[in-house]
Amino acid sequence: MKCLVIGIDGADLRVLKRFKLNFIERYMHNNFSLDLNEDVWSRGWAKIITGNGGSQTGGFYAKPRLDGSHLTTSAFSMDNYKNIDCKPLWKKLNDANYSTGLMNIPTTGPATTVNGFMVAGAGGGSDNDGKDSISKESCYPIDLSEYLNKMEYTLDVRFSRLGDTSHRDFLMKLIHMQEKQTECFIDLINAKKLDFGFVVLTSLVRAQNIYMKHIDNMKVNGEYDPNSIEDYLQQLYVSFDGCLERIINTVSAEHVILTSDHGQSSQR
Repeated sequence: MKCLVIGIDGADLRVLKRFKLNFIERYMHNNFSLDLNEDVWSRGWAKIITGNGGSQTGGFYAKPRLDGSHLTTSAFSMDNYKNIDCKPLWKKLNDANYSTGLMNIPTTGPATTVNGFMVAGAGGGSDNDGKDSISKESCYPIDLSEYLNKMEYTLDVRFSRLGDTSHRDFLMKLIHMQEKQTECFIDLINAKKLDFGFVVLTSLVRAQNIYMKHIDNMKVNGEYDPNSIEDYLQQLYVSFDGCLERIINTVSAEHVILTSDHGQSSQR
């Protein structure tokens, strides 16, 4: 593979450093980091996919509905990519005869035809937000949905969609989601021998949206009581560290890029 991109939704170094993440710490130390100054209004994944900000694509985290009300919408999907002048990343690569494997990139549903495979991600107000199983419309080719559901691939986990659930169950579901997405991405990429791979892991941002206060109060590399929220959070981040290591070490790529759509901090 020529290039592998791993997206970490909501990744923030300040947050990651709260946990003892051996692989990420070593990998960041041994490779090149680029600090970027970006706006916080444009949808990060849409900007990464197109190279253009919200003023060109309409990809904003909140924009007027233009229906006579004062309401806003965060909706953004594959239909929006079809209606803008700039080509999305997979189209540019396929036109240049590079094959692509794309998994779980937010705002990419329903899946479109590509030279390789695409598994659409949730996000952008899509119908997939919070769903555990995956539909044929979210996959190209469509028979991928059978394989993914058989593998117990989890499309998305959101606290707000689970109903009456415990903190433990929520965070264990996130661990299951990231580990299954990792396993399936590695299987598909290695089976098809593609030129370019792009996978996004969204588990951390789902937890940070709920537990930033807990994370802010955690000690760096601290020890916490078993079965506490802090203990479950450590399990999540250590599992994530392992997922990242498995992807990078198993998918042989000439170039690897770690990227994120935004950071995260507590609302004050």
